[in-house]
Amino acid sequence: MNICKTCGKEKRYMMSWETECYSCRKERNRKEIQQQIEDGEIMEINCEDEIYCPYCGQVHEEDCEDDAFYVDGEHEFTCCECERVFLVDTHVSYSYSTKRKEK
Repeated sequence: MNICKTCGKEKRYMMSWETECYSCRKERNRKEIQQQIEDGEIMEINCEDEIYCPYCGQVHEEDCEDDAFYVDGEHEFTCCECERVFLVDTHVSYSYSTKRKEK
């Protein structure tokens, strides 16, 4: 068990070299991206697990339940915070696991 330096909680699934748990790392990354958008340092966000508005930095999680976001390609999206339209490029990946069927 390791202790996260940010939240102070014991975490079972941290690697020995990690100092932050997954939740704290994800939140820190989110804040860094939002700050870079606010400061005008970046105008596009690439390869993230969440959809960020490139204008205001709002993260869209629940808003993305549309089936279109599960299809590879470019989709138009309107931010619920700043109401600006931007493009979301979805990259879909599948992986498969198999095992023998018990007799």
